[in-house]
Amino acid sequence: MRMSATVERARPPMWQVERTAGGDVMHFGRHRFPLSDVTAVSGEEVRDRYSDGIVMGAMLFFAVACALAFGVFDGGLSSRFLLGTVFLAFLGAAGFSELGRLNRQSYYEVNVSLQSGERLVFTSADRADVEALMRRLGA
Repeated sequence: MRMSATVERARPPMWQVERTAGGDVMHFGRHRFPLSDVTAVSGEEVRDRYSDGIVMGAMLFFAVACALAFGVFDGGLSSRFLLGTVFLAFLGAAGFSELGRLNRQSYYEVNVSLQSGERLVFTSADRADVEALMRRLGA
């Protein structure tokens, strides 16, 4: 599979180090701290499949389809509501079939502990950016 040119191109890092008279200062996100304050650095890859919304939607479609079918067969509703039952059941089945094609997403987290006890988390989908950050932090 070919990636787009935007993904293939080298991106600038999402963090930067500023040299000041008091030493080097790291910036990422809203965080700014001196590199000398770093006590520990750890990194990990997080992999997840975000399927909760798809499952909830499919179950909701099936529940409404079952309620309509019950209304038609036992509640005396008009048989034309069976068309809605079939349509909603199809949407539920499509939601469950989508689960089979759902790709696992992965991203990388760097946990930085400071002397003050504060724990900062840097998250990125770019492995090269995370590795460069960990090298710069001395991990």
